Amino acid sequence: NGKCPPTLVAQSTWVTAFQLQSAQFTSQGRFRIEFLCRPGTPYTIEYTDTLPATTWQTFAANGTQTPTQTSSSFTDDFTANSSGAPSATGARFYRIRYLAP
Repeated sequence: NGKCPPTLVAQSTWVTAFQLQSAQFTSQGRFRIEFLCRPGTPYTIEYTDTLPATTWQTFAANGTQTPTQTSSSFTDDFTANSSGAPSATGARFYRIRYLAP
């Protein structure tokens, strides 16, 4: 018929690599961070108690995670399970790092 044969085109969906959804204290006094992420991408959550920071600390537990969904979260409970203790300065700063695909 003189026309090109049908071509199959795969549909792709863009999934953001990082987008902060919320950062707030819970009713239990923990600090919770929720973010959109890309499944299969490793994320490292770090903290420092002063800025500018000369060093950033990785959390003891769950500091590095590879989410399987498009959203993830992290909670700092200020115990040995996370950052070890509340900030000595009264302030805490967080950052989330990931390796760009």
